[in-house]
Amino acid sequence: MLRLLQGADLNTLSRELDVTERFFRTLKDQFLWLHDRRTLEELNEQLEQWRQLCNEQWLIQRHGHRSRAEVRRAHQPGMAA
Repeated sequence: MLRLLQGADLNTLSRELDVTERFFRTLKDQFLWLHDRRTLEELNEQLEQWRQLCNEQWLIQRHGHRSRAEVRRAHQPGMAA
């Protein structure tokens, strides 16, 4: 682990870990604790629905109240927002 951190910008690493931790907290709070599932197929279907909701409909303040999908499309070459 120490080798991975050598030369790494610790501020950047800290921000990346914060983002990862926030994602998993949101996943648990908004998905895992709210849905019952009996099979792996049900889990996969519900997770895909949640992913689509998260990417297509949730508006993110830091993105100017646009969805992740809108921001992604705006940054693709040759695509207009």
